[in-house]
Amino acid sequence: MEWTWGAWWRGGVAWRGGMDVVAWELYVAGGMDEQSVTLNSGERFDPVMDVWQAFAPMSTQRWGHSASGIAGQLYVAGGMDGQTVVLNSAERFDPVMDVWRALAPMSTERREHSASVIAGQLYVAGGVDGQRVLNSAECFDPVTGVWRALVLMSTHRRGHSASVIAGQLYVAGGVTGHTVTGGRRQVQTATWTMYGDIWRSPKRGVDQQPHIAARMPNRRRCDPSNDRTL
Repeated sequence: MEWTWGAWWRGGVAWRGGMDVVAWELYVAGGMDEQSVTLNSGERFDPVMDVWQAFAPMSTQRWGHSASGIAGQLYVAGGMDGQTVVLNSAERFDPVMDVWRALAPMSTERREHSASVIAGQLYVAGGVDGQRVLNSAECFDPVTGVWRALVLMSTHRRGHSASVIAGQLYVAGGVTGHTVTGGRRQVQTATWTMYGDIWRSPKRGVDQQPHIAARMPNRRRCDPSNDRTL
């Protein structure tokens, strides 16, 4: 196994943007450029043709947001507007129409949160609201267009990773603490089970700084029926 170079990104340097796969193409939206200017632009990469192509800009400049592909469309949520405002807004990109549409806002402003897809629904967890590190989580249903609150995680987290395995949501690492200025690296792993609204803490791992993780597809539905924390 080896790494190979793909086509150079047309937009140049960008970081803290959102990225996910939609219809076998890699979509990157927002972030910051080398001058620390917050972006609303986006590009997609076709691995077959080995080319990047620009798509319509988001309605809002964002960094530290999430990006998730669901049913052929790209969903972005939260982030920071490049000034002093942490966002609770969300929008959806339709690659066929090359159009962004505003969605219902999250109940809480978030940046540096995680976002994962379970059974066609978007789960966001943790992050920072500008003052506090969060342990809250919520879920967006693209069919109804409604966000609903989930049970609180046992630990406040930002900059953590999240991945879905067999219908369960795993979060790991990140920085904990109740305020933005304080905190320590967190290694506790939590699990969202498909049988109930429960967070569990498996065996402790190695200290991890803020990082990212890939999303794994699944075909099993999460049906939170209880509401408790272990």
